[in-house]
Amino acid sequence: MTARELWRRIVAMVRRDSLERELSREMQAHAELLARDIAIEQELDPEAALASARRQIGNATKLREEARDYWGFPGLEAIAQDLRYAVRGLVRAPAFTATVIVTLGLGIGANAAMFAVIDRLMFRPLPYQQEPATVGRVYLQRSDLRRRFTSST
Repeated sequence: MTARELWRRIVAMVRRDSLERELSREMQAHAELLARDIAIEQELDPEAALASARRQIGNATKLREEARDYWGFPGLEAIAQDLRYAVRGLVRAPAFTATVIVTLGLGIGANAAMFAVIDRLMFRPLPYQQEPATVGRVYLQRSDLRRRFTSST
């Protein structure tokens, strides 16, 4: 998408109502002109010619929707519509909304606490390991006395 097209879509979003009215007037004018031509060519009455012109033009609702998609950002508009629907549903059910908010809060809080612990223990050096040359290793060796006695008998 070029900068010019992006700017055109932003302006179209601001002028949406006037573009809708202009599109309706233009589609009506196109249908009337086509009906006039059909009436002259086929010698039909104006109402039959208008019906024939509308059939020839096709589905007006579909054409309007295609024009709206060209004017704006259909993906963002779909997301905004979904968010509005979700908010309306949450407003209608306040108990469910409170449950969802508390559940999300507890989940996010527990996740943040666990990450803080894991981050401190696993990803950052311990305070006494600031100088690795001074750290020593301790090895434990265990001798099993029962094993010695059972093998000798």
